[in-house]
Amino acid sequence: MEKMTKARLSRYLDIKAETQQLELEIEYLYQTCIASPLGSLADLAHIKKSGSASDPTGLYAERAVRLHTKLLMKKYELLTVLEEIEDAIDKLEPIQRRVIREYYINGLKWEQVCDKIGYAWAQTHRLHREALRMLAG
Repeated sequence: MEKMTKARLSRYLDIKAETQQLELEIEYLYQTCIASPLGSLADLAHIKKSGSASDPTGLYAERAVRLHTKLLMKKYELLTVLEEIEDAIDKLEPIQRRVIREYYINGLKWEQVCDKIGYAWAQTHRLHREALRMLAG
């Protein structure tokens, strides 16, 4: 297994943000273009199979299904990265795991992490430094 670094930990929030963007885009497409005339994703898959290459509805359905598939792949990637992080932080002390989760998984700012775990700024950063050292080691 690769060493867990700050960059690898930060991947989670990057993928999470990308996944949320895709979800919003798909929601927009369904609300504005698909919801009333075409229905659900299952309806789109049926339209995609039965539509011809020159049919705009079939083409639209095909692209919407592909976009939805990309979203599912991003969610799978997100789950994979989260599993890697959880496996890596198992060896940390519980308070260090909380610091890592709050900052790298929940995306809290350092002030919020300090409030959430009930530690001062310097103590929180010491815990973070120690956790990173253990993860790299």
